[in-house]
Amino acid sequence: MDAAELQAELEAANVAAARAAVGCVPLHAASVETQVGVVAFAGRSHSGKSTLTAAAVLAGYPYVADEITAVSPDDLSVRPFHRPIGLRRGGASAVGVDYPTSPDDRYELVYPWVLGDEHARSEGGTLAGIVLVEWDASSEPTIADVAPSWALTALTQHAVVHDGVYAPAFDGLNRIVRRVPIVRMTYSTTAQSLRLLAELVERWRP
Repeated sequence: MDAAELQAELEAANVAAARAAVGCVPLHAASVETQVGVVAFAGRSHSGKSTLTAAAVLAGYPYVADEITAVSPDDLSVRPFHRPIGLRRGGASAVGVDYPTSPDDRYELVYPWVLGDEHARSEGGTLAGIVLVEWDASSEPTIADVAPSWALTALTQHAVVHDGVYAPAFDGLNRIVRRVPIVRMTYSTTAQSLRLLAELVERWRP
């Protein structure tokens, strides 16, 4: 299996998970469980979603999902999707995960990091909030609140749905963003991202 075949296999798993999320809005997002509920990390490719998730898991947060986070607009429940966490070389280095070598270069694009028994896995929970992740090597760490209308526009780009169910998915996403806080998190290091996540957990306590 070469790099392209591995990437195709991982993408097929994501599509299957999205199609199986009946009654939910499948977001292109990673997520972990916290003391206040599930926190989802959404963002474009290379924004650091999976790296932040891996760092959080290594810091003791139970793993919920990578790539596909399925949220019910009815009760805000989140389904687990325990696929291997997809790490690129930079992300793996940032969190201290050894990036393996392979004679066929299958890990050229992504390394599917399989969690060990020492890492906690969550069976899902209630969505506490959504973080729009932005990694910027030159930025100061910040958290900024996002208005529901703007969040709906941003997250529509991260809904993994086909045209036939776009309308109900959009309606479901609209219900979600009006019930949970949405923030934009900008950071330049893994340590900063974990500190900001801890700040959000404290901010979102009832």
